[in-house]
Amino acid sequence: MEDQIGPTLLALTELTSADFSIPEASTHTTLGEITVNVTPLEKLPQQYRESREYVSDDEDSRYVLTLRFNRVA
Repeated sequence: MEDQIGPTLLALTELTSADFSIPEASTHTTLGEITVNVTPLEKLPQQYRESREYVSDDEDSRYVLTLRFNRVA
């Protein structure tokens, strides 16, 4: 499994703010040919959750992680 998650301060602000809508689902492929499916799950004031599914056809594997971003005042 590989993924580079490095949201900017602006992106984190938008994800955890009620003033912005929940992002759309997306898919990308890493340099190691792992497909990453990002599915937004929940957006609350001060919190955002998403599911990240990692699929490798070469290894016949699938992993899912749930990430939660909390804004701390």
